[in-house]
Amino acid sequence: MRDSRAVAPEVAAYLAGLVDGDGYVGILRRRTEKTQSGFVYVCDMEVASVHLDFLDEIQRLIGEGCWTRSNPGFKSKRPLYHLKIGPNTLRWLLPLMIPHFRLKKARAIIVLEHLGTQVKGRHGQSPASESRNWRLREMSQRGRR
Repeated sequence: MRDSRAVAPEVAAYLAGLVDGDGYVGILRRRTEKTQSGFVYVCDMEVASVHLDFLDEIQRLIGEGCWTRSNPGFKSKRPLYHLKIGPNTLRWLLPLMIPHFRLKKARAIIVLEHLGTQVKGRHGQSPASESRNWRLREMSQRGRR
């Protein structure tokens, strides 16, 4: 794992702009059989692109992350790649990126707040986890409010 001083401020600004435009930052609710409730809340950040070389370069800048390939779209036969950044990396990366966000700043602050209540290396949940997840879902709704 990298130390937060290893990422330059201009790299953090570049990543924030990239996530603002083509990325996602949020809290995912995942099913599991390991908890009594049957689900856990996991923090996640990802960037999608059809260019794998571009995502490899971003991964080298951060020093962490993994990419997955999804099915091609309806009209395009090109595969879409997703670079995923996990919660342990987000603990040190998000505080560097938050000052540079424009569109997803409020979402990033809620995710960082959630990460502060979780024990490193464990997912878990609390009543506050569910309210944070609902706040993020309300931010993502389309149409009239």
